[in-house]
Amino acid sequence: MPDTVPPPSTSSDQDTAALIQFINVEKSFGPVEVLQDFQLSIQPGERVALIGPSGSGKSTILRLLMTLETPTGGTVLVDNNELWPATAAQGMNRQQRQQQEHLRLRIGMVFQHFNLFPHLSVRSNITLTPKLVLGLSEAQARERAEDLLDQVGLADKAASYPSELSGGQKQRVAIARALAMEPDIMLFDEATSALDPELVGEVIQVIQQLAQRDDMTMLFVTHQMHLIEHIAGRVIMLDGGKIVEDSKPRELLDNPQHPRTKAFLSALELSE
Repeated sequence: MPDTVPPPSTSSDQDTAALIQFINVEKSFGPVEVLQDFQLSIQPGERVALIGPSGSGKSTILRLLMTLETPTGGTVLVDNNELWPATAAQGMNRQQRQQQEHLRLRIGMVFQHFNLFPHLSVRSNITLTPKLVLGLSEAQARERAEDLLDQVGLADKAASYPSELSGGQKQRVAIARALAMEPDIMLFDEATSALDPELVGEVIQVIQQLAQRDDMTMLFVTHQMHLIEHIAGRVIMLDGGKIVEDSKPRELLDNPQHPRTKAFLSALELSE
């Protein structure tokens, strides 16, 4: 870490054991409040499913961690350091930006619609950022890409282009691309919802393999019951920008306590 990065935050609300922490976080889009005094702590190695109706704040949580959105207020910590300081809405100084960039490298994200570069081969989609950001040589990046493609079952697609792949294959390439940066936090934003039903299983299988890693902390926004039941170690139900229920998967699915959770799960089961 650069010498100019400030020391860790020492907020009295801080859970020093947490890898990720949201403290009194607010996020508004114009007059619409998406997160309200939001509090969340996630421990290293946890696999957390975020569920809830559209507009409840699930994807906003991931986008704040990816620094794609700026909080209106509150603090977001990664490993006890400020990813977003409380003053972020008013601007950040050079030291704060440096720290944010350093922390951001620890986080990978898989988007709903893949976001692959259509003009680059599968291999180049994976090698581009490690070369530009991590300074890997072409040979190093290529070796890493080929290893990851083998892990996601696409070793024979390295020279292909996104237009030549199925939706499930594109999403597996997107997972490999995120892993190429060697993050210790992985975010999945509805990673299977854009896929045809028969392609969902191949992506879930890759996510399930990742979930077996002790060094990987995972957050996924999902409506996919298999992810909730078999991969998550914790399920958080959001409604109106607040957590209304936080429980182990089996407990929440078998005996939801909050009326909004009961209604949401009923609707989810009907859609399966």
